[in-house]
Amino acid sequence: MSNHLAIATVTATFSQLLQQAATEAVPGATVTTKRPEQVDQGIPETRVNIYLYQVSPNLNMRNADLPTRQRNAKLVQQPVVAIDLFYLVSFYGDENQLEPQRLLGKTLSTIHAQPILTPARIRDTIRTATASDTEHYLASSDLADQIDQVRFTPGSLTLEEFSKLWSLLSFHAPHALSLIYQASVVLIEADGRPERALPVRGSRFGAAPFAQPSLDRVQAATGVRDPIVAGSAVMLVGQRLLGEETRVRIGDVEVVPVWEQTSDTRIAFSLPNGLRAGIQKVQVCSGVRSAAGSSSQVANGSGTSRQGGNGQMTPQSYLAESNVIPFVLRPTLASVTATNATTIAVTLDPAVGRDQRVILWLNELNPPRDRAARSYSFQAPTSNGISSSNTGAAALETNAIAFTIRNVVSGDYLIRVHVDGAESPLTIDTDPNSPTYDQYVSPRVTIPA
Repeated sequence: MSNHLAIATVTATFSQLLQQAATEAVPGATVTTKRPEQVDQGIPETRVNIYLYQVSPNLNMRNADLPTRQRNAKLVQQPVVAIDLFYLVSFYGDENQLEPQRLLGKTLSTIHAQPILTPARIRDTIRTATASDTEHYLASSDLADQIDQVRFTPGSLTLEEFSKLWSLLSFHAPHALSLIYQASVVLIEADGRPERALPVRGSRFGAAPFAQPSLDRVQAATGVRDPIVAGSAVMLVGQRLLGEETRVRIGDVEVVPVWEQTSDTRIAFSLPNGLRAGIQKVQVCSGVRSAAGSSSQVANGSGTSRQGGNGQMTPQSYLAESNVIPFVLRPTLASVTATNATTIAVTLDPAVGRDQRVILWLNELNPPRDRAARSYSFQAPTSNGISSSNTGAAALETNAIAFTIRNVVSGDYLIRVHVDGAESPLTIDTDPNSPTYDQYVSPRVTIPA
């Protein structure tokens, strides 16, 4: 924290930082800290003027020190006020030599490269101020000891806001080329010392560790690099995963693990039906507390729904829940057909909803070496081709989409589909005797002439 001299110290340090930059930009330039209408009163013509025109509470830290007093008004915590400072930085000089613009450019580059008032720079400012005057007002400043360092960021005002600000501050002075900078955060500690209670000699209660499950990653059971697709066997890796009534929660669906492959660090299960391609969230829960309703399903480890006597499993409230981690459920192309040169029909697994974003990508297969491979992308039709006249499940999702393609040169292409950013996987040729070994070979489609 810092005392009441913090604001003045920020201004003085800011001034010293810009003085060096101004001298480098225009030899003989000075830095002043006056009101804009006072800058012509005995001040050298070439200069940078810094004026603190506004102070406002820092919204992030304004209540960080509450409460500070007990009911009997005794101080229990040092009161600290957190503020932001707003500076108007103006530039003056010979316009024919573009001195104001040279000073502005140097100021911008200097603050961008050194936006933080480091303790060393603050102490250097205080040392310079007190070198010839040991009783200088900055001698007792302790801003350099503030834990949060002050950072300068350029402000952004519209032309109207800037006009109002300038006319308010310098009604009788001509406008000058100017910038706005915000200094944040400045912490000013109030006077007074809180009372300190005697240290605790011992405790009279016991505590037991709570086995909170923790997830590190989710992967396909076949390997960490393999894609997770509909119906995949999935492996969760973490700590303290095994508990009473352990379940895996994916969205609104709860899955029973495969107990033969479950341990305290790994849980295996198969993805249930009904999930959409894209980003999915998974969580481990254990320790049933109570039933909460009847809107969720429970699936067993093979992905098959396991329902109670009323046709639905009631979701549970659990004593322990792990962190939630995301994974990408990638779509797969069950079939691909180029019916003609303008239409490609695909069948997807899982089905996509009418509001999901679906894009078709084509990449030319085996292009000649004298040019780059051709590449095309096409958006799915409106509502992914689901008609507004459909009813039931057909009105919500579809497995089949017909893409309209244009200006595609005939030939063989690798084909992929993106569903909400999740990309269908490509197959690599693993035969070392094949001429296309270790290259993508499918799924592919032939575009007729």
